[in-house]
This record gives sequence, C-alpha cells and structure tokens, in this order.
Amino acid sequence: MAEQSRHTIDYFQAPKDYFWRWADDGTVLEFANGRTICYREDLTFILGSLTIPANVQLGTIILVLCACKDNPIALFDLESVLRSLAYRSSLLPDEHEAAKPLISEVLRFLGTINELPADLRSGLKRVALLQAVLETESGLDGQQLRRTVNEFKSGALDEVIFAEQPHPWAYGILKADLVHLAAALRRFPDAAVLELKLRTGITQVPDPAPIELPAAVPEELIEQLAGDLQTAGLARLAKKIIAALNIPMHLSGSSDQSLGGVSDISNRGHYDKLLLSELAQDDLLLTARLANNEALFLQREKMPADQHQQWHLMIDHTIKMWGMPRLFALSAALAFHQSRKQQQMDAWALGGQTATPVDLGSKAGIIDALEKLEPQLHAGAGLKKLLSERAATADKYLLITGDYARLDAAFMRFFGQVKEQIDYLIELNRSGHIALYETRGKKFKLVNRALIDLEETVFSRVSTQRNKYHTAGLPAMLGASDYPLLFPASKIRIQHHNSFKWGTDQVLVITQDRRLLYWRDKAYGAAELIENTGSGDGHHFGQAGGYVYLLIRNYTAAEVRIHQLHLDRQEVLTHALHDLQANYVCFADGVFHLVTGSGSVTAIDPQTGKQQATPFSQAEIKNQVVTPHLQVLSQIKKIINNGYSVINSAKSIDVRTNGKLFIDQRELHLDLHGRHLSWKEHTSRAGEWIKPARHEQMEVAHLPNLKFIKFIWADGSEAVLDSRGLLHLKSADTQVPECTIILVLEKTAACWSADGKLTGNPYFIGASQAAVMLAADFYDRYIAPFIQRLR
Repeated sequence: MAEQSRHTIDYFQAPKDYFWRWADDGTVLEFANGRTICYREDLTFILGSLTIPANVQLGTIILVLCACKDNPIALFDLESVLRSLAYRSSLLPDEHEAAKPLISEVLRFLGTINELPADLRSGLKRVALLQAVLETESGLDGQQLRRTVNEFKSGALDEVIFAEQPHPWAYGILKADLVHLAAALRRFPDAAVLELKLRTGITQVPDPAPIELPAAVPEELIEQLAGDLQTAGLARLAKKIIAALNIPMHLSGSSDQSLGGVSDISNRGHYDKLLLSELAQDDLLLTARLANNEALFLQREKMPADQHQQWHLMIDHTIKMWGMPRLFALSAALAFHQSRKQQQMDAWALGGQTATPVDLGSKAGIIDALEKLEPQLHAGAGLKKLLSERAATADKYLLITGDYARLDAAFMRFFGQVKEQIDYLIELNRSGHIALYETRGKKFKLVNRALIDLEETVFSRVSTQRNKYHTAGLPAMLGASDYPLLFPASKIRIQHHNSFKWGTDQVLVITQDRRLLYWRDKAYGAAELIENTGSGDGHHFGQAGGYVYLLIRNYTAAEVRIHQLHLDRQEVLTHALHDLQANYVCFADGVFHLVTGSGSVTAIDPQTGKQQATPFSQAEIKNQVVTPHLQVLSQIKKIINNGYSVINSAKSIDVRTNGKLFIDQRELHLDLHGRHLSWKEHTSRAGEWIKPARHEQMEVAHLPNLKFIKFIWADGSEAVLDSRGLLHLKSADTQVPECTIILVLEKTAACWSADGKLTGNPYFIGASQAAVMLAADFYDRYIAPFIQRLR
C-alpha cells in the first residue's frame, strides 16, 4: 500500500475503545457516549482549511470541536471519559502517572475554549480557533493535511478506515492527541488571552510607546460658557457678534498696506484684496459668495513691528450701560478677545473714576465681570486715567461703550483728550445695534455694523433634551438624532399629578418608567420629549406664553428641576436648582410658587430658572394647588388609548426555519397584499426553530428605568427587546441595516431602518410621508435578510 494511503488510514481510523469513533457508516463522528460531535462533511471542510503542524492528530482537533459545543461537560461527559483513560489497565505505571496531569491540563484548556463568546467558537470561526490554538512558529504543513483530507473525501479507503480495529489504543496515541492542547494552555492561560488572539491576532496588548504625549486640549472658553445656563446667553451673543461683525484678523496691520509679499489666502479681507478669479464670477454669484464668507482674499505678510503689540479692551460699566447693554458689551469684548487670542490682550472695566482689570480668558473671570457695577453717569474720567498711565504708542486700545457716549458732552470732553490713543470704538445699544469704528485721525471710520435680536439670542430657550451619549454596541435607534417613529402608550397609569391636557387634544404624560410622552393629536402616537425625567416625589405642570412647564421636585435630594417645553418644535430646556426643598407647589401668573421645607415661600421664573419674591402666602399657595377634574383625566385616557396593547416583555424570540420571526406565541405576519405588518397569535410549535444561543440583560447608563434584553444567535445576530414596546434587529451581516419594529397587538405595526426608511401604520409614522416604503418591500430589504442569515 502506498505511503500516503497508509498515512490517511492511520490518521482517520478510530482506535478501539477510545474517546471518539465513527458511526452511521462513517457519516457521523461521535463521542464515546454516543453524542454527535460533527458530520463527516463538516470535519473535512475544517481540516481542509487548516495549516497546522504535520504531527497534530485528528484526536486533538476532535477535542477542540467538542469544547466548542455549549456545555460540553454535560453533553459528552468529557471529564469522566478522559480521566478514565488514565486508569486503563493497559497503561504502565509511569504512563499512568504521566497521563493524569496531562489530562488535567487539557481539561483546563478545553474549559478555556468553552468560555469564549459563542460567535468565536461556532460556524466558520472554529477554523480560526483551531488555527490559533494549534499553529506554532515552525513546522506548519498544510499541504500534507490537504492531501490526506482529499484522499479521505474520495471514499476509496472507507472500507479499511471504518473497519473494526482488533487492537485497542496505546498511550502513545493518547499523548499525541493531548500534548498540543497542553502546550496551548501555556500560550493561552485564560479565555481573555485567547479571545484577544482571535480578534486581533496578538496575545498581549502592546505597551504604550515611550513618548511624551501632548497635553490635553482644554475646551474652548465660549463652549464652556455655552454649557452653563448662567452664561449660555452671553456665549450665544458672542458667537453672533463674531459672525455679524466679521472681525478681521488684522484690523489695521500690514495686510492693509501694499508692502511685502502674499502670505495666505483667506475668506476675509478688503475688496481690493479679492482674488482676480473671484471677479470672473457673475454678479449674483459673487454677491452670494461675499455674503456667505466664501469669497477668497489675498493676505499680505505681517510686518515684524506688529508681531508683539499689546491690546487693551476697555468696557464701559457705568450706570447707562446697566442691564442688557452691559451684557452686550461684555459679549462684544469676549468676541474680540476670542477672535484675536493669539495676541497679547488685557481688559478693563471702566468706572467713573477708576479702571478695574477684567479676566476675559476664563469662565470665572467672565462671571466676575458680569457682577461689576459702577453708579457714575459716564466713564470719561476712568478712561482718561487709564490711558494716561499707559501711554505706550505701540499698544492698541479698543473702547466698548453705548451709543449715548458721543452725545454726552461731559464724556466727550474727556474722550477728546485721549482720542488719539484709541484705535477702535465699539458702540452698541439696547435695540441690538452694534458698530465697529476706527478712531485714529479726525473722523470715525465705520469698519462694520450689525443688528442682533438680543431677546432671541440671549434668552433663547430652545435646546434638545435628547443628549449625546456613548451608544457603541447599543441599538441604532438609541443613537439616532431624529428618531421618526412615534411611540405607543406604554407603562402608563393616568393620575392627576403625572398628566396634563393642553388645548383640544394635546396631552403630556409622565410614564411609570419616567419618560415624558407628548400626544399632539388623537390620530397619532406619542413623541418622547424626555427619555429620563429623573427621580422625584412630585410633578407639577403649568402653561403660559406658548410654553408648557414641568416642575419636578425631589424633597429628599433638595433639588428642583424645571423643564421648559416648546411643543411645536418638540424641544426642551432644563433648569436645575439645588439646595431647595419644595413642599407645596402651584403655578400662577406664569411662575411657580413654592412652600419650602423650612416653611418659607418663594417663586421661580420657569424661563430663567431664577428665584424671586412671591406675593402668595403659605395658605394661598396650598389653596392654589388644583387637582384636575375626573372628566379631564377621562379625556386624557381617550386621547392616548387608541385600541391596542403593547408587548413590553417576552420570554423568547425565535426564528422558524420556514422564515418566520416569533416573539413568544406571536408571529410577525405580512398580509397577502404586502401592505401591513402585524403581530398575530400563533400557537403551533410544529417545525424546527432557530433559537438564540443565549440572552442577557443590557445596562444602558443614561436610561436606567428602561429594560433591554438582548437575544444573541450563534452567528452573532442580535435582537434587543426594548421595554418601551420596541424590537431592535441587528444582523451579523453588516451589509444589512439595523431596524426597529413597534410591538403592538390589535393594530398594524410600524418599522424604521437605520438608513432612514419607514413603513407601517400612519399612527406611528406621523403625517410625514418621506422615505415611506411598502411593507412588503421593507420586509424583503431589512427583516428577511436578518432571518435568512440565521437559516
């Protein structure tokens, strides 16, 4: 017999009374207890894909395949069968002593393999697992193994291979099957190291390179201010001023002179510096490019003399600037400071007789500047005193004051004495007018002007409540900035303190899982305005000036939160007040009135979140607390209850092999015409079912009151059950977009895909028809591929 054929027989022939054997005429490979390990075709495919040392025996590979099964200890009685081999009477004493520790090491390693996630030890991933476990730095011989497998697949040697063996196995066979797995244990001492190898190709994360990392970049000052309700309006106003005035980087530097070469191209500059190519545009296009700051200008080289100029910002803080002009002036100073922060710059608050330093480079300095007040009528004397002390000719000075100043003779008497030292003047007023002038010379040269809506900018109360969170690994719907589907009525118990009716049929309800839902119309589902209202022991609604306000008090934590709701835009602004215990709350005259834990009374303006005095006494506040009439609660129930029930939890999610998706006893059903998807009762359990390999509860940090159960199949596909009445499907095939299905009974469902497509019941889709698909098309594109992957 040829040498190759002899090798094939020895490789595939099962020793007598060993831990594995062939069954069913060589079509099935089974363990000693009769449990199936794999089929012949599966085994030959795996072997043909490996490039491993030539001395690795089939028994080694069989043990790894056993460990890939779920719970192999119980399935194959693995430990008992292998340990019994060390006590066979055919073994010599020294062989017996050598076999016991070897089997123990192999059992430990097989346990390590079984601890891997299911997606790394199932299907095609078993090839990568075997390759990682059995490969060594040298001695790889894939050609020899492939020749052996090809001859076995031909079937020419089946009669010899599957014939009963007259001689039992020997210690040498057992040692050859176990030694490679014992060596693998030393390379992969735990499942984490092995998983790292399978996912990245390395067994240890490299140490960081021994280089000094740059310091963390601090958050921009304007962004810091924008993130605080106390200074958010000032930050928005400063941004508006930067954009509106279009503050040049070099107001009167060498770029205005025809000296030196060209250093850069910018989208800002004087018209005589426009690129010639811009002048080739037609008039309308050129005008549009100029208006949108898209036109390109040449920038001249900056002269060395200008490189180290000291800038001084002087801000008028006298009585005529109190209120909005003072905030406007400080925003203008901040805008100038941030636009030219690459240069040396200081700032001064001008009083009637003195000038006080102001820190415009920090949030604390900005807040301190907001608190500075001077009762004098004008800042002329303070301006003259400051400039007299700092008369350096190379410095640059910019004065920020009101438009009253040039009409005030007393101020102009001082201003005329120092005008030659002041380079720029910013004038502003309460109406939002702001102008930037050059003041060198006899006349005021207008550089730029703008009109800003101060009320809208400073007191803009619109910001989304759907914050940005880390959503990696979560369903795509949780990271969608504008989730289009409306929600079903879920986890709701209507009571007077958690619901509010506004207008004809607009309703707000706080659910038992602490979400704020909004129904605009009885014909449509709910919009989720707030994902998590947080803990609280009382809720109070109010309505005034086109806004609805929700106050949530937490007496124990001494905290009060007020949510200002713009229902048309479905946007929310939140104010939080700490160290405030609220006992009784009522809403009257556009503000919330409170009786505190200490018995005192106060009021909160819901638009600003600021406390103020209240004309109400304790008794009046308690008497003002109104409980909605039962008739109102009945109307609310009729608006939000549209004749359906919601699936909030389930014991199982399965896929039938004929291509149907089931939740418990309910099937996702597509009607004959392909127009509607619905969940239908279906109690038959006939046929085969593809069950998830495991399920687990997901913890979503920013949604602690919701429950998410993830069902995971062997190939890595996932289905997440969302307690809000949603099912999220994520296929292991990354080419299939994720989708979300509404879980309602007695009503047709609706679906959304991560690429923006919709289908289903208009009640959950809303009035918009953009990106809406036929139910059959949606099913074929998103749901059917998910199921087919599992089949």
